[in-house]
Amino acid sequence: MLDLAKSDVLHVLQPILLSLQILGLWPKDGETFLKKMNILSRFIFFYMHFYALHNVINWLFTFHRDLGNSFLFPNRVTSRTIIGFYAFLENASLVIRTVATTATFDMFFNTHHDTVASLVAIDLFPPLFMKTNLRNLRAYILTLVAGSWIYVIIQLAFTAWTVATMDTQTFMNYYFYGFHTEHVNVAVMRFIMALVWFLYIAITLSGEIFLKTFYIATCLLLGRCARSYNMVVSDIDKQEIVSGEDINRLNKLHTQLCDLVIGVDKNFTNKAFIWVATIFLNICTKIGAIVVGSNASETSAAIMDIVNYVVIFLVFTLTAADVSYQCEMTLPIAHRLASKADMNDLTVLYQAKLMISKMGFGISRLTGWNCFVINRPFIVTVFSAILTYSVVLMQMNRTNEHSNHSRDFRYSNVSTLEMYNETTSNVTEIENTYSMFNVTIQ
Repeated sequence: MLDLAKSDVLHVLQPILLSLQILGLWPKDGETFLKKMNILSRFIFFYMHFYALHNVINWLFTFHRDLGNSFLFPNRVTSRTIIGFYAFLENASLVIRTVATTATFDMFFNTHHDTVASLVAIDLFPPLFMKTNLRNLRAYILTLVAGSWIYVIIQLAFTAWTVATMDTQTFMNYYFYGFHTEHVNVAVMRFIMALVWFLYIAITLSGEIFLKTFYIATCLLLGRCARSYNMVVSDIDKQEIVSGEDINRLNKLHTQLCDLVIGVDKNFTNKAFIWVATIFLNICTKIGAIVVGSNASETSAAIMDIVNYVVIFLVFTLTAADVSYQCEMTLPIAHRLASKADMNDLTVLYQAKLMISKMGFGISRLTGWNCFVINRPFIVTVFSAILTYSVVLMQMNRTNEHSNHSRDFRYSNVSTLEMYNETTSNVTEIENTYSMFNVTIQ
């Protein structure tokens, strides 16, 4: 690893690297997966994998306990079923977050050497004036890291308050297979609840937030490299005549910039896909929780979670989208540079055409598992899909409520009609009996 005193990039990233080391999320230099871990990292590895398996089993148990009969017998839907469905959605959100964080933790340790190599390549990017501008990023990254710590601390405090005020049996029904706690000391159970849940939230939330923070910081570095390249292009564009040496220099710089972006994308493309999918699924899950929420506290908690996910999604996608935008914005300038080239020099013409074709191909972009490109149209598409899902879900809920009301009204009318028929039948029987009694007397 590079010395922080000798590397501008690692000096800029020192706040986030120090945070990752404190949390046990920054690997050591080692050849194998286990050798990259210290004691804290191994504890986190074991705890996250164990809790991921536990959440999946508890999620399936919740489905079987509270919702199994409802899917087989829709007429048996009760208020308990609605509460069970809310617990099912909450556990689904936990499963998604835990499995995603565990997967990104493993990927981050596996690709550690490639990550460091990408940082070294960024540090060696040629434009000299970029070095002074690069160190200005340290203030932004310090703010980003401070915001991440504040967010984690607030979430932990909110979680501690929620666990402290939650009924013990309700907590067990939600998160621990519905075990009964009547025969257990309440104080002991409260301590176990707080310890287990606090550790889970601290480990999962820290990995979830600070790994994204490292990705955002890396994207900021890439964006600064792209801006530095754009400044070189703009300076050459100001010249009246463009030489072949200038265009050749731009081609080499563009190749190095593409290599930087491709290297970072190779390390983070799978993680970015998991993060986007996790946020999207969790937002949809929380919207479902709002629709079926049984009280105001559940609804407000789901709304706050949605706001958190939206903010996190916007921060890391806009930062990644800026890299793609900065790498593509010089294409019009490239056409102007080509028009200024010496038309009599075939080498210059070849270099100019090569520059235009390379800039127009658009390989300098960050993706999610090569399934999508993280740019501004993609962000709009995701929010449009979430909005469409929300409208459809609310409409389905209204239709379901209307059908339930119609069914209850129909059952009420049937019951009233049966009571009327029974009363009429009884009156008829009494009249017949009275008539027979009169005939007998006569």
